[in-house]
Amino acid sequence: QRIPSDQVEVELNALRSALEVSRHQIEGLKEHHEGSLGENELRIFDVHIAYLRDPMFIEEIEKLVVRERYSVRAAIRKVADDYDRIFQLVENDYLRQRAGDFRDVATRLIRNLEPGVERVAPREQSGRYVLAARRLSVNDLFQLDNSLVDGIVTEEGGVNSHAAILARSMGIPTITGI
Repeated sequence: QRIPSDQVEVELNALRSALEVSRHQIEGLKEHHEGSLGENELRIFDVHIAYLRDPMFIEEIEKLVVRERYSVRAAIRKVADDYDRIFQLVENDYLRQRAGDFRDVATRLIRNLEPGVERVAPREQSGRYVLAARRLSVNDLFQLDNSLVDGIVTEEGGVNSHAAILARSMGIPTITGI
């Protein structure tokens, strides 16, 4: 997805705006959950905020927009995919799980590129359910009405993924990596 050169500044402004909105959202989530989550779980939000402020992460996205004329959306996806591949090569399971944080941050950024666009709300559930998914992000976790969720089962991820840690701290039984 390439853009014309006269759209570069528009794309960079969209990135800056999405970064700011994303940081405010995460800070709001952290503040909202301060009474219900432990200190270790709250640090997950700090990790996401740190990624959104990471100059190297932002610079890599900007370079793709400026030099390669990628749309900001495509640049975010490429950088997140590159980080994901690097983290998956690491033998340490904890570090591999951090790739999920980059995906979460990238997903949030992409969703916030067009803040005026109305998002489709999750389907209303009429009763309790077990959520089965390929992957669960921290973003997705906070979209759930956890009073109706009996459990979560995911194909990807591990016990050290931040989504799994937060789900457990919210009292939702979680099985990952099936």
